[in-house]
Amino acid sequence: MAALTGLIEIRFAKIGDKPDVLRIAEGEHSRTIFSELDLHAEKMKVLFDRCLEKSRHECCLVATRAGKTVGFAYAVVGEYKYGKGDFLTTVHSISLDRSELGAISRIRTFLALLEALKRWSASRKSHTIVLNMAAALIFWENYCKNLWDRR
Repeated sequence: MAALTGLIEIRFAKIGDKPDVLRIAEGEHSRTIFSELDLHAEKMKVLFDRCLEKSRHECCLVATRAGKTVGFAYAVVGEYKYGKGDFLTTVHSISLDRSELGAISRIRTFLALLEALKRWSASRKSHTIVLNMAAALIFWENYCKNLWDRR
């Protein structure tokens, strides 16, 4: 694992981030309950490109540390399926580069991305954030479980 120093910076994704975001997503996918499914790279590229259009309803945030991309978050804002007029944010992915971050840094980066998503959600009048269950399981299995087991 590389020794990265410096603060975690969170920003909106740019076109140059695509290779790193796709690489991190591919690594994350290989450790999920969905790893038996073929990775659909074209679908991932379309989602990333849609976020670059500054859609009001989709967001891709990138986490960098010492100038290196170490994670990203993808979320969508929409109405609750049975309601009208109240918006919620669904976080589909918070993915981190395990090769670049230790356990504590992964948790800090995850929380920094989540905090940035909270601010983005509020700017879209979304008052609720839902972490997709698969994303929550990935976070537990890949980032927290080892720390929990060591206590």
